Amino acid sequence: MAENMDQDNGAQNPEVTILPKESPHTLLSQALFWLKFYSDNNTDLSPIENAQDILTRLLVLFPENTSEKNDEIAFLNKDFEVCAITRLDLIKAVFPKPIVLMLSDEDMHEIASGMGDTYNNNGYWEDLDLAVNRTIREKSEEM
Repeated sequence: MAENMDQDNGAQNPEVTILPKESPHTLLSQALFWLKFYSDNNTDLSPIENAQDILTRLLVLFPENTSEKNDEIAFLNKDFEVCAITRLDLIKAVFPKPIVLMLSDEDMHEIASGMGDTYNNNGYWEDLDLAVNRTIREKSEEM
């Protein structure tokens, strides 16, 4: 870090250099260059060269994200709640109220998680298919 003199009071202030955000491939290439430049001929650089080769192959398969691609990923990955449970649901399902009142929020999270796992493994994808097709059908009828 370079230092410069503060013009107002003559104090030394570190000069901060902000570097552009570099891709891992660029950083690895730069590191390899400087290691080769400063190292003696006995230094084994093959692990870094192998990592660079793997990263180069990955970049061919998965090009670096653009902001447009990041927006698309965020749009596609937006959550929409499918179901929620309440203690009242448990009472409606014929569990005794005194028992339900003893359940902590942690217990309720555990029950909800178990239900989510069960639903995901037993019918979620079929129900998703039905719901999507129904919505698309209704949307096309509106047009």
